[in-house]
Amino acid sequence: MATYPYTLVDAFTDRPLSGNPAAVIEGCAGLDGRAMCALAAELRLESACVLGTAPWTLRFFAPASEIPLCGHATVATIASLDIRDGGRVETPAGSLYVWRDGVRVGFRLPGLPAATPLGEAEAAGLASRAGLGEARLPGSVVWRLQTPAPMLAVRLRGAAAVDALRPQSAVVAAAIASAGCIALVVFAPDGPGRLCQRVFAPALGLEEDYATGSASAALCLALGAGRLQIRQRDGGGRPSRLEVEAVEGDGVWVRGAAVVVGRGRLELPAGWDRTEQRGAG
Repeated sequence: MATYPYTLVDAFTDRPLSGNPAAVIEGCAGLDGRAMCALAAELRLESACVLGTAPWTLRFFAPASEIPLCGHATVATIASLDIRDGGRVETPAGSLYVWRDGVRVGFRLPGLPAATPLGEAEAAGLASRAGLGEARLPGSVVWRLQTPAPMLAVRLRGAAAVDALRPQSAVVAAAIASAGCIALVVFAPDGPGRLCQRVFAPALGLEEDYATGSASAALCLALGAGRLQIRQRDGGGRPSRLEVEAVEGDGVWVRGAAVVVGRGRLELPAGWDRTEQRGAG
């Protein structure tokens, strides 16, 4: 029998059953990507798979595919495994340095590529194909963010437009695929130093991502903001709160609270990962 302990964590919130849920799956050393993706698909959550502890080594999986970095799953890992302040987590996106202060935890992205602004004609076309034509603020910049995976970021007319958006998953998936991106980020100012934000990633098996640390970090840099308080997905019943801070010469810090809501273990037959029936990936 092969056993994989897991922890369920609500990230970027201090209240259970809100924020963005993630799974932290331990004991994944020796598994290939397809097998780890199958574990994430079984739990139906974006997941951090723990491959080692000296240093902590992670890979990230959405239910449908691997992703190079998952901010809320990183926060979930730091919280659930009690990784100390000043520690380090190794990921496919590089080394992430850890911050923690009580129930609030975070990590530092050492650097992100600059966002690429789209020309007005291309931006308007993509926004229209994604169903954002009326909600988009005309003349505003549309960016291709590197998080490090590419995401399309579109500014809408206001926070009310962000909250009211009801996009069709198939339409969004086709539009972001045409832009060579994996997700759509929509945002609007929500007061001084504050943003309202939502993220859609149907190609990853995520109709909506309830809190997205890596996208928030890249957006902070694109906007030239030193620090942003971000609220995400209040209207979906899982409100999230996160803070991003760009420090010159020190990358971008992503911070928020996290709450452990459950623990369990997956029990699978020995050799399960060598069969042909391993799920998506």
